[in-house]
Amino acid sequence: MRRRSKSSPCVNRGAGKNVSVLGTVAYQVPKPETYLYKSRIFLRHIQVKGMKGKRNIMIVVGLVFFIIAPSFSFVLTPSMKKIPDNLHEVVYYEGKLGMLNTSTLNMDYINIEIKREVNAIKKEGDVLLIREDVTVKDKRTGKEIPDLSMTTIYGIDPRTSKNVPGYGDTERVGQWIFPVGVKKKDYLVWNSDMDEPYREGYVDVNDAAGIAHYMGEKEIAGVKTYEYRGHQDEVYIGPGPEGTPPESRMYYMGDQTAWAEVKTGLIVDYDKHVVQYIEFPDLHKLPSDLNMTAELKGKVSVFNLSKAGTGDWYDRYNATVVNHVWVENPETDSLYMVG
Repeated sequence: MRRRSKSSPCVNRGAGKNVSVLGTVAYQVPKPETYLYKSRIFLRHIQVKGMKGKRNIMIVVGLVFFIIAPSFSFVLTPSMKKIPDNLHEVVYYEGKLGMLNTSTLNMDYINIEIKREVNAIKKEGDVLLIREDVTVKDKRTGKEIPDLSMTTIYGIDPRTSKNVPGYGDTERVGQWIFPVGVKKKDYLVWNSDMDEPYREGYVDVNDAAGIAHYMGEKEIAGVKTYEYRGHQDEVYIGPGPEGTPPESRMYYMGDQTAWAEVKTGLIVDYDKHVVQYIEFPDLHKLPSDLNMTAELKGKVSVFNLSKAGTGDWYDRYNATVVNHVWVENPETDSLYMVG
């Protein structure tokens, strides 16, 4: 969902910098080697696919770009014209979670299961409030992965499926899902991955919502669909987490393609890839919060002229040497070190 042109994510930006990825969500992603840039280390990525073999292709509704797609099993027809007030659906996805093994520098993968529960919780005038609860578990152990689980509240127009500003847990704009009777046109779609950085003021509306570009018609499993494609390229979403240098910056980039049934707007297929990574400051520059102590222990030999002719001209001591270095005036361009 490109909002503005930026440099390609495949270009090594900032030689001398070190970057590590916090997390990615991906659908049909290439092999991890594709994402090993010269200056970046990817720590996590997830491959997720809808369980199409376990449900009718025509009863999967809706996809919010750049989040795991909400799917509804009620039969939505063009005559229905709106999301029902009593919506309650549970959808399951399965895939793989990859984590960087810092010992081998290879990706270790586990199978995961994603449960998405979607409920219409109440009406406020013409606005329908929707709650989505997402739970991610290790498929083998059944243990929940809290960092990937979330709860989101949307306030939508049930007839257009658009977000209504002033409702929900974030001031969103654009589509929540595609509307009934989807058109051959571009749609403005809210990126829920941007909820937190938007609330904290790191991104504006132009970065939090992107364009789903109409790409043409395609037949999938005998169903006529419209193809929509979006892209976001290296959006700054805030500083690095605690423990990283204060100059560290976190970025987000992603690609998404969805195929919607032409009358109902139902999503019959989709492809998604999202990456988050941290960009560290230039490694040739000392961090502004430098505060370190080096301690050396050993033996010291000192020449003693008064011992001339004795056969041993040195005084010997067990010694400990401590060197403490820190930064003063870190607000300036030049760092003043004291040690």
